[in-house]
Amino acid sequence: MLFICGRNITDWLNDLDLRGIVAGALAVAPGSERDAVRRPLDRADDAFRAATLEFHQSLWGSGEGDEAIHNPIRQRWYFRYPAHPGETMRQDLRAAGIALKG
Repeated sequence: MLFICGRNITDWLNDLDLRGIVAGALAVAPGSERDAVRRPLDRADDAFRAATLEFHQSLWGSGEGDEAIHNPIRQRWYFRYPAHPGETMRQDLRAAGIALKG
């Protein structure tokens, strides 16, 4: 699995940023390199979606004014949080205004 659930919100946001870096690198990579990582990355993304829950805004926040800092379609990982967070992460998510399910 290519992602690691952080112990706290800061670790989690760093992990999400890493996924964004991967997406940026793929956007400029030659087609053959994109093709080589597509299947393993799709599997990792599927595992990530299975282990997380969707949120209506980026976990980094909504940005200034009406401008979103992340696109929910192209950068969907920023709109997810762990389905089974540890206690520190649970507290951080609540402090960020995320009403946890379950």
